[in-house]
Amino acid sequence: MNKNDDTGKPLLLTGDRNVTEDEIQRLTTGESFKITSKEALMELARAARRTYDLFELEIRPLMTTERALRIKHLRQLLSWRALASATFDEWRDDARWSPPGNQLAGMVLTRLAAEILGEKEDDWCDRSQGN
Repeated sequence: MNKNDDTGKPLLLTGDRNVTEDEIQRLTTGESFKITSKEALMELARAARRTYDLFELEIRPLMTTERALRIKHLRQLLSWRALASATFDEWRDDARWSPPGNQLAGMVLTRLAAEILGEKEDDWCDRSQGN
């Protein structure tokens, strides 16, 4: 997170088209840290990739068509974080990611669900289409 030069308010960069203003408010208040170098940013990116890959290995064998349909429905309404949290509650012992609302877990859940259903995940979250 960084300060927006125009407003001085924290800036949240996300590709999640379903993130709500409430989520942005929660995510941009409280503690944050400053990324001070390109190397630090690249290390964060590598750590995120390793986490994403681990989540994929853990979640893939647990994904069923029924679960994929549920995730599709949730993704039409929720951000990746909120979807991961809702799925964590529903899957109980099968949910192995932490924290429950982990954005990377939500991204993996969405991608794997779309893969199982043979659909494009981008079609599930376009709020301009009334979702």
